[in-house]
Amino acid sequence: RLLIKSANSLQSKLLDIVFNEYIDKLDVEDGYIKNTKANKDRINALNKLFDKFTANEMLPVLNTMVTDFRDIHNLNIGYYSTINSKRVEDVKTKVFEKLKVNLGISGKKLEKGGFLESFVNDPPLRDKIKQITLRAITSETITLKQYKESVNKLIKGTDKVDGGLVRHFKTFATDTYTLFDRQSNQVFAKELNLKYAIYAGGLIETSRPFCEHRNNKVFTTDEIALFGTSKDKYGGYDDKKEGYFQGKPKNEAYDPFTQCGGYNCRHTLNYISK
Repeated sequence: RLLIKSANSLQSKLLDIVFNEYIDKLDVEDGYIKNTKANKDRINALNKLFDKFTANEMLPVLNTMVTDFRDIHNLNIGYYSTINSKRVEDVKTKVFEKLKVNLGISGKKLEKGGFLESFVNDPPLRDKIKQITLRAITSETITLKQYKESVNKLIKGTDKVDGGLVRHFKTFATDTYTLFDRQSNQVFAKELNLKYAIYAGGLIETSRPFCEHRNNKVFTTDEIALFGTSKDKYGGYDDKKEGYFQGKPKNEAYDPFTQCGGYNCRHTLNYISK
């Protein structure tokens, strides 16, 4: 919730920057953006503008996330200490450092091309603003007022539609916190040699059939490894032969241990002793 609140604030800042440092500098005539080479060349200025915004506004929010990762890690330390406190004490620092590497965190910096760095440096808003700007420049019917309204809706959204950064954060933040938790569980399980896990998380109105079939049940790691395949003996599939279920990524490899029921899934694997 705090991250979504931050995203709302970031949207307002981004809108001010785009209007003050970009849109207001476009050449306009009679309420229309002029179709000139100079205006088209100015589109490239959005790259520097977004880079500045990322460094000054987005990165501090990610620092908050790193603190949250440590909180999740500490909760899992408490959980697994009930199984083997001595072993957990020995490996807890090693586990956290491995998880940081998985997310692309090196010391206090983000690794180039790492998971978190790719998020902050590749927001889809930049390309969309470029597209509608070029459309407005080359169109003879789109007024400056209409163009500004389009940019405003794209960045800040409406009463019924979330703005671009809020949508981005809702999916990214939810999946990233859950991914960290699942990876934390997985690494602790390997260090403690745990072979059983509860598919935990509870059910809500929008829970998928795949998760309904597995919620609160105990599985062996061998059984979990078969999730998303035709060899899985449990249900919840749209196409069992292809191993496809609602939420499973279509164009990328699926890892049942870290993805469970797919994007926006609330479930995680809580490992237990024999």
